[in-house]
Amino acid sequence: MIEKFKAQEHLTILWISSTIVIGLFLFSFSSDVITENNEAIWSWYTRSTLPFNTLIITAMFAIKRTQNLKEIHIQKSYYFITLGVSVSYFLLIIVFILKTQTNASLETIQLISNQSNHIQTFFEAFVTGTLGYFFVTSGKIEE
Repeated sequence: MIEKFKAQEHLTILWISSTIVIGLFLFSFSSDVITENNEAIWSWYTRSTLPFNTLIITAMFAIKRTQNLKEIHIQKSYYFITLGVSVSYFLLIIVFILKTQTNASLETIQLISNQSNHIQTFFEAFVTGTLGYFFVTSGKIEE
């Protein structure tokens, strides 16, 4: 068992910091290599990360105000599954960004974006499911 609020804080920090770090990584590439196609890549990146960050931040504020989560514990396996899916999703984003760096033409970016859409949509379903379940599951109250 793991303290739910602490685990949620770890996931929130992971998501926000990873989004910022990968965004800075993307910014450094886009300013040097792919200036003419920035809009397509930034549009894809924001669609890939902002909805999840909004979900997490909103859930954290809603949960923090309604309950005392210091007493609630959840199974470690839920935490590790959610953590693993989140890290895998960020690795998928990094792979996409690195692939666009090999050939930064708009056609290549659109082709990679379309090809990654199938894999990304599959991952997004798992990410949404695991994050949603993890943040709303009631857990066990430890006395």
